[in-house]
Amino acid sequence: MTLKGIAAGHRMLFETIMAAAIKAPRYFIEAGHKCPTNPHDGLMQYAHHTKLQSFDYFCTMPNNVIGDFNTFMEIRWERENIGSIGFPVTERDQQHVLDEIEELHPTIERVGYNFFTLQPIKNARVYFYHHILHDWSDYKCLEILQT
Repeated sequence: MTLKGIAAGHRMLFETIMAAAIKAPRYFIEAGHKCPTNPHDGLMQYAHHTKLQSFDYFCTMPNNVIGDFNTFMEIRWERENIGSIGFPVTERDQQHVLDEIEELHPTIERVGYNFFTLQPIKNARVYFYHHILHDWSDYKCLEILQT
């Protein structure tokens, strides 16, 4: 665990995912083995006794869990020079996430965005949703993709 991002990922997973994994069998029995459709009432909420969506809850957790999550997500950029690909690139995320990015290629524009609202950038050649859709129910994924 010499890489800062990997260490952060291990801490974040221990604080969030492990608690959910331990309680998963009981949750699925109580939920009738059905896939949750409400982002306020899923496995993560059950395990952590909250009605907040996962990332909102991470922001309230001690030990800088959301900071560890963001550091872990930065690993994907360490081997890529995305800013030199020859066309405009926009990093879109919630504003508080963008504010925590310490290093970003100078050609990449930061734009605060909630992907449950209408897409502010129209007719882009690519919309790249990396590590996004697996966090949401099928219903919410369709909502994201329709915006």
